[in-house]
Formats: sequence, C-alpha cells, structure tokens
Amino acid sequence: MTLTLTIQVPGLKHAIEIPMRPLTVLTGTDEQGLSFIARLVFALYQTHKDAQFIDPGPIMPPKIKTEPHPELVTQIIIAGVKELYGNLLGPYWDKYRPGYPHSDKGVDLTIQNGPAFAKIHLSKNGEITVFETQYPFPDDIIAWIPATIPKTPKQKYALVPLIVHAAEQWTQSICENIFPEPYFIPASRAGIMQVIDHLDAENEEFPVLLAEFLKMVDDCSNEKNSKHQLWRENEDALIGGTIIFNEIDEDYYEVLHKSGNQKTHLALMPCSVAALAPIFLFLKHRARSVDLLIIEEPEAHLDLRQQTLMAQMLVKMVRNNLQVLITTKSETFLHALNAQIVGETGSPDRERTLLPGEVSICRIEQNTDGLVA
Repeated sequence: MTLTLTIQVPGLKHAIEIPMRPLTVLTGTDEQGLSFIARLVFALYQTHKDAQFIDPGPIMPPKIKTEPHPELVTQIIIAGVKELYGNLLGPYWDKYRPGYPHSDKGVDLTIQNGPAFAKIHLSKNGEITVFETQYPFPDDIIAWIPATIPKTPKQKYALVPLIVHAAEQWTQSICENIFPEPYFIPASRAGIMQVIDHLDAENEEFPVLLAEFLKMVDDCSNEKNSKHQLWRENEDALIGGTIIFNEIDEDYYEVLHKSGNQKTHLALMPCSVAALAPIFLFLKHRARSVDLLIIEEPEAHLDLRQQTLMAQMLVKMVRNNLQVLITTKSETFLHALNAQIVGETGSPDRERTLLPGEVSICRIEQNTDGLVA
C-alpha cells in the first residue's frame, strides 16, 4: 500500500506529512509524540487490513432511472468513508490512544494515494468526521442513486447498500487492493521477552498493544516454517547464537538463546539479545512479503557495532519486500542508516543499499515556535 499521511497532532505547530515508503523513519527527541504517531499508523493499517472483509450486499435498482442528485452522490461518498473509519479505525484508535501525549484531544488526518484522498478528524472518543473525500466512484453504482434527497426512513434505508459500496470502493481506491498485515514491536520488548513465559496474551487487563505483541510471539511459536532466510546471515552476528522456542507443554513455552549446545533463558541474557529476539522470531516464523513491521527504537540496548548491523538488516528486510516503519531518537543509528542510502547518481548494491525514493524520514523538533516537523 502506497499512502501519504498528513497528520495534525495537537501540540505540533504544523502538520506532519509522511509518505509511507518501503522504509519510513520517525525521529525526534523525547516527548514529541513518536509513539503516538506510530500507533495511529498501526491503527490505520489494521483498519485497511480489515476492510477487505466488507460485504457490499445487493444493490436494488430504483423503479425509474434518472440523473442522480449531485449533492446526494457527495453525501453517499462521504458517508461511505465515515462508515469504514467509524466502524474500524474508531475502535482501534480508542484502544491504542490512551496514555499518550494530548490523548484528550483529536487528530486531523489526510489519507492520500494519488488522486484519491480523504480528510478526516478523529476525535478523542474515536468518532469520525469526514470533511472532504475524492476517489473514482463507479458509474454502475451512481446509476442507482435517486434524483431526489430521501425523506422517509424507508427511502433513507434504501441508501445503506450504496454507502457500504462507497466504503468498499474507497478501500480499493486508496489501498490498491493490497492489505498488509501490520505488526507492532514496542520499545518495552526487552523486558517483556525476559518474562514472556509468565504472561498471557488473553489477559484482558493488559494494554491492547501488549496483548497484540504477545499474540504475535505466540503465533510464532505455532509456526515452525521459516518465511524469510535473511535472518540466517544476521542472527549470529548480532546476538552470537539463535533464538528458539522450548515447548514445555501444549500451552506453555520458553524463549531461549541457543549457542552451540548451550541453551539460556532470555532473562539471563543481555538486554540487547532480548530486544532483538522478537524481531528475529518475526522474520523466522511470521514475516510475509508486503507485511508492515513497526519497530519502536530498533537500536535500543544495542552497542555501536550492533546498531550498524541492525541498520544493514533493515535494508535487507525492505529488499525482501517487507514494509518497515521505525521510530528512533538515536543520531548514531540515523547515521548508520544514512550509510545504507546511495545518491540518485550512485551505483547501488541492490542487496545492501536503498535509493532516496525508497526512504521517508520525518523529524520532529522543538524550536521557538514549539514543536515542528
């Protein structure tokens, strides 16, 4: 999915424009809402993934075909976009938002893919307002739109299938029929992985993103086949061994570090190993082409050598058709990433480097005007 997101977060002087590229980087210093934005992107991708299950239902043609009412066409298109995001994005955002900066306020969001776009406001309680939207609306649907504004409940109800069709057409227009599975690897992953055998993904008291993360790891434990082979040439170099599951019984497992014949629980390993463990488990057991992987602070707990190797591995992940979004506050890690990007006139090594057009970087800074991007 190729999207450009324009996000106006309360506290920022100007909106942030984020072209979603194969590698997207959000950077800045502390307390500037990087996690807030990353969670919004995750919620949006969850919405687009679920949109593939829209059932348009039947369209009943009117008895007399006439020219559709222009205002009614616009209303149906806006209602369709609101139907989609109200039913899907609203609930996701309501779950992921709490506890982050300015969470008591809403967010303005423009979602654009080529000429198709929608400008919406997402309120603090997940309610959606659609200000404007534009996308190709098929003539065969417009043909069923009445020439007059419905007045009776029965006439209004007859428009429901058209509104659902509008939601379906919006997702096809904005997503190009690609619905990537998003995965979120939080900054707190090192501590979580060190005690993961004591945690239950179905615990309703856990924050929802923690539950999502635990479910991802649990799904990895049930999938034994490798998806991408790129982890093989990076895992030992980064952590001096490999990450494995040790199944105790049907419902219980440990995550261990294995080096030669030595197996060690993650709680006894350095934090760098625990921080990298879920990334390697994802690559081994879950990753598919066109998946979106969001990693908060991939450089966390890594020394300078490991940060360089991690930057190189991110490039290889993109080369294996994964879409990656990261947040980072480390200038060192940004320099390591920059070394993997060649100029437009350069001669790129297609396995180890990226072109500028394949990377999107958004920096949020504090100046005399406040926070700007």
